[in-house]
Amino acid sequence: MDIYIASDKAAWWHDHIAHDANIQTLIPSADGQVRPGDIVAIDYMQFGLQGIRDMLAKYPLAQCIALCQNPSITETNQAFEYGVRAVWTLGMSAEEMSTSYSHCASRAAAISEIMSQHGSLVYNWTRLTKKERSIIRGSLIYDSANDLAAMNHSSPRTVEAHRYNVTRKLNDGTFRDIVVRYRRLIQALYHAGIDGQQMLDADTIAAPAQPELSAS
Repeated sequence: MDIYIASDKAAWWHDHIAHDANIQTLIPSADGQVRPGDIVAIDYMQFGLQGIRDMLAKYPLAQCIALCQNPSITETNQAFEYGVRAVWTLGMSAEEMSTSYSHCASRAAAISEIMSQHGSLVYNWTRLTKKERSIIRGSLIYDSANDLAAMNHSSPRTVEAHRYNVTRKLNDGTFRDIVVRYRRLIQALYHAGIDGQQMLDADTIAAPAQPELSAS
């Protein structure tokens, strides 16, 4: 787990955050710099709530941390409402920082485990159209093409075509295999505190690189 800092006070944070961490300066334009589970620490007072929102949107599988000098209770609550995992302040003791860092490390391990099992589906979700994604989700409830067709206001033949395209694009087993993997992925992300459906449909997965699919 690495820590990426976006702050004019980066030098201070470098000295006070867990010393065994790999701490780097965040380069917003560098795609693939932040990996799933890494910490993205942003100066709350410098960038504000919009900055936190932007970081959460760009790095949905990272852990967004708000860096504050002396935040008020309202500011702290607002940061958590926006989805940050922790608020680190200038007044935190070494013990408090170490405890918070340990919690982040545990969550990083959980996210890494999710990606080791489901990374292929996560990275290649962008290959699917909205209709194809809808067919996968609908298949969590319905098995028959007729029921899925009624749900999507289409024909059974169209549903079968979508199923075929999903299987061809993902090239990761049968359509039923893909549906089972999708269910397990969403459940795992939920237990990690992540809205999997929203994250996938945002099409902004923070990852070093997307694995290539073999030719079909």
